[in-house]
This record gives sequence, structure tokens and C-alpha cells, in this order.
Amino acid sequence: MKIEMLKKFFWNEDGKVKKKNVMGTSIIAILLVICLILGIVLQSREKTEEASIVYKETTVEHGSLSVGISEDSTIDIGSQEQTFDLDISAMTKSSSSASTTSTTTVNMGGDGMSPFAMMNSFASSTTEGSNSSSTAKMTVDSILVTVGQYVNAGDDLIRLTADSVEDIRSQLTSDVDEAKADLDAIVSTQASDKLSAEQTYTSSMTNGKYAELIYNDALKDLEDAVADAQKALDEKNEDYQKDLEDQAELQTEYDAAKENLDSVYSQLTEFRNYVSSQDNPYENTDNAQRIMFLTELEFTAMDNVSTLEDDLDAMNDQIEKDEDDLADLQNDLTKAQRDQESGKLTAKETYDQTMLSYHTAEEMKAVSLGYLEVDATEEQDAYDEAVEKLNDFDTLIVNDVIQAKYSGVITEISVVADDDVSQGTSLVSLYDETEVTMSVNIAEDDMTDIAEGDMANVTLAAYEDTVFTAEVTEIGDAEYSSSDYTEYYPVTVTLQGDVSELYQGMTGEITFLTKETNNVDYVSNRAVFRESNKSYVKLRDENGDIVKQEITTGFSDGINVEVVEGLNEGDVVLIESVVAD
Repeated sequence: MKIEMLKKFFWNEDGKVKKKNVMGTSIIAILLVICLILGIVLQSREKTEEASIVYKETTVEHGSLSVGISEDSTIDIGSQEQTFDLDISAMTKSSSSASTTSTTTVNMGGDGMSPFAMMNSFASSTTEGSNSSSTAKMTVDSILVTVGQYVNAGDDLIRLTADSVEDIRSQLTSDVDEAKADLDAIVSTQASDKLSAEQTYTSSMTNGKYAELIYNDALKDLEDAVADAQKALDEKNEDYQKDLEDQAELQTEYDAAKENLDSVYSQLTEFRNYVSSQDNPYENTDNAQRIMFLTELEFTAMDNVSTLEDDLDAMNDQIEKDEDDLADLQNDLTKAQRDQESGKLTAKETYDQTMLSYHTAEEMKAVSLGYLEVDATEEQDAYDEAVEKLNDFDTLIVNDVIQAKYSGVITEISVVADDDVSQGTSLVSLYDETEVTMSVNIAEDDMTDIAEGDMANVTLAAYEDTVFTAEVTEIGDAEYSSSDYTEYYPVTVTLQGDVSELYQGMTGEITFLTKETNNVDYVSNRAVFRESNKSYVKLRDENGDIVKQEITTGFSDGINVEVVEGLNEGDVVLIESVVAD
């Protein structure tokens, strides 16, 4: 009837739209939809006010019911990581002649550096001499395994490009040749080291003259580092204070927008109630237009609140970043201050050592010759190391392939084709399916129902519909908690069956079963009610009428109850709820 009235208002008898009552076809359509919705809402409201009882359908299920001790825990998967442990760095030297040997041996510390070199090293924070290159690397050609694959130790894992393997092997071979040449040179040229000792004497005398200047420069570098760190901290703190002010302004705007939204919503709700109370709410187009206007205002206010909320969240994130940056910069300042204190000591020690060499240069020139044999031993060690590195390389890299060191299931592959591989690079991670565990602390009073070998149920948030079986595999020694004056036992369970889809850190609940019944029909406790010491449920008969059905109940887990007689799996019963008029 109301729809027919609306049609007569907007359309002529010939079916054409009345122009004087319409702003456009789109306005007519919107008004029609709004009126239909209002009619449905009013009719639904009238029906709701007439009823005081509502019903929700639930189905009789078949399965297991259990009760027990439940605790939250997380998945812990025993794993091991295979890294590329081979040292493939090239051995480098500042020089490879016998003169280098005699120069290094005059230092009283015997550490392979002259006092002057040590002072320069401290000032510039770099060290020259024998070292290993940290950039040596090879390139991945292809991955020979996949995640989830089981591998045995010795299986092929990763193929490297032939060119990159050959480059490293050539360098290691060159290191062997150079180390051998250095060893031969020091053995055959020790007679010329007397000249080097003279040169070292001259160098020690020169270093002594400039030792104080270098010492002062080192102290200034340390002071500058502290000043720079303090400046960076102060600048960041200024940014932080500005962001706090912006955050307060945004919060004020956000609160005002929220109040505006609440006001518009209140007006819209009040006007809707007013329209609903009229006898013929649909005959007044002003009502519909005002509802549309207020609805549009509500959407606009909601958008404004949402935008400001996003801005406020972004500003809160910036504040957190500022605080993290401030903490990092404070740490940098503290480190710079520590480095300054320790650096002063180091610089003073280096200065004293340089001056000692300066004052004992004559004696050291004679002593240095006694180190020639030691230097020869060092060159021999360097040669042996180079040979060992080459042999290790040829043992580990066979046919350009890196092989597995362990057996297990691949859980992660850390490299892909074209990645670089160097010493310490993570290659793959593996885990053993027998080591998927969860651990909880159980109060002493509950331990009477738990023993090693017992079974437990595990439910995980990631697999809500799956119940995993676990075995109690370890019970630790009791630990006393002073917070609640109770002793707790650490209990570990190991998950059984297929656990290939489980991952480290998954959360879930362990239930140590104290009572369980299997293969039973059960229904929600909310659907069962008692009358005259008998249990009933309500359901609909073939005519749709609600009738009572007597049932016999059994075991309950507190949520569901076993149905011994009166219902079968799949039957639909009703949960009755009473609502206020």
C-alpha cells in the first residue's frame, strides 16, 4: 500500500515521471530504496516487540568429549642451521719481502708493528699488516633442494657458479704460491736484514720526535667523536619535542571530530525515531531528504575521524621511532664517551711505547736480529695455513657443489640463485619432526594426573578445527614460586603424527586429559533444559511447530553434553533465548 502511494506521487498514469516532484532519476531511486528499508525496519521492529522468545538452531555432533588441565604454550621446533664455514678469504700483506720481517721484529711488543705504525693505526682506527679479506665470495648458481625436503648428510644442497669457484680457488692457489715465495725469501735473505734493522732504528728516532703530535691528534679525534654524538642527540631531541607538540594537536582535532561524529549520529538517530513515530512517514519527502542529509553528514564525519585516526597513528609511530632513535643516539654518546676514556689510555700506552722505542733504538737494533728465526717460523705458519685453506676448499667444494652437513627436513633456504656466499653466510635451516615440543608449568596439585608417557590434546590457533595428539616426554624438577607460594613442575610434551605444517612460535593450548569419552553424540548444554528431573530439548516437527523432545544425557565437558538417547547425529535442535519487550 505504501509503495503504491509512492508510485502515484512520482509517476503519471501513463507511466511517465512527474517533473515537478523529481530532481532527477537518481534521486527517485535513492528515495525509493530508503523508503523500502524504513518499511522493512519498521515491520521487523513490530514483530520483535510482539515476541519475547527467540530461537537459534544448533546441530547434534558426533565425536569426543574430554576434560582436563589446560595451559597455553607455544610450538618449539628443534632446528639447526648450516652456514658456509669455509674461510675463502685471500691472505694479504703490506709487503712480502725480508725487509718487512726485520722492520716488524724491532718492536719490543713483538706484535709485528713498529711503534710509529701503531700510533698511526690508533689515530686512523685502521690496521695494516697481515690480515684476511672480508669480501671473498662465490655466487649461487642453483638450489638443489626445496623446503620440506628431507636430506641426508652429504647430499647436494647448492650448486655454485663454476667461474666464481674457479676465481676463489685461483686466489687460494696464488696465496699458497706467495706464501711459499715469502718463506723462501726470508730463509735466503736473512743476511740483508741488518740493513732493515738500521732503517728501523732511523724510523724509531723519527717517530719519537713526532710522538707527542700524534698523541694529541688522537685525543682530539676522540673528543670530536663525543661532541658529534652529543650534537646528534640534541638535534634528535628537538625533533622529538616538535613531534610531541604535533601529536597533541592531532589528538585535540581527533577528539573534536569524534564529538562531532557522535553529535551527527545522535541527530540522525533522533530524527529516524521521530519519522518512525509518524502515521505516514513516507508522504513527507522532507523527512527522507533530511535523513539523507544527516546520513551524508555522518559519512563525512566518519571519514574525518578515520583520516585523523590514521594521522594520529602515523604520528604515534613517529613518536615511537623518535624514542628509539633517541635511545640509539644516547647509546652512541655513551659508547663515544667510553671509547674516549679507553682511547686515552690506549693513546698514552702507544705514546709511551713509541718513546720507549725512541730511547732504546740502539739496543733494539741489535735485538731485532734475534727475531729473524721467529719471523721465519711465522712465514712457515702462513704457508701452512694457505695450504690448509686450499685443501679444505677442495674437500668441501666438490664439482662446484656445497653438500649437507646434517640430516633433517629443510625448513628454510636462506639463499637463491645469484646470491653471494662468503664465510658465515646462512645456507639452510633444518629440523627433525621428532623435536616438535611445547612446554608449560603445572602446579604441584595438578601433577597427580600427569606422568611421563601420558597423552595430551593440543589445539593451535592456526588450526582451530584440528586436535593434535602429544605425549608427555619430560617432567623437570619443581620450582617454587614466591608470588603464589606454589611449586610448579616444567612439563614438556612432544607432538605426534604429521607436524610438517607446524612452525616455530605457533600458539596453542595443551590439555592434559583427566577424563575422556569417544565416539558419542553431543549437543550444546544451552539447548538442554530440565523439567521434573528429566532432560529435554526443543525442535521443530514436520509442520514447523516447536515441540519438546525428551533425551537422556551423559558426560559433559562444561560446554557440550553427551546425548545417550533421544537424538542422533545431524539432528537440529533449538537454543531458546528470552529477550525483553
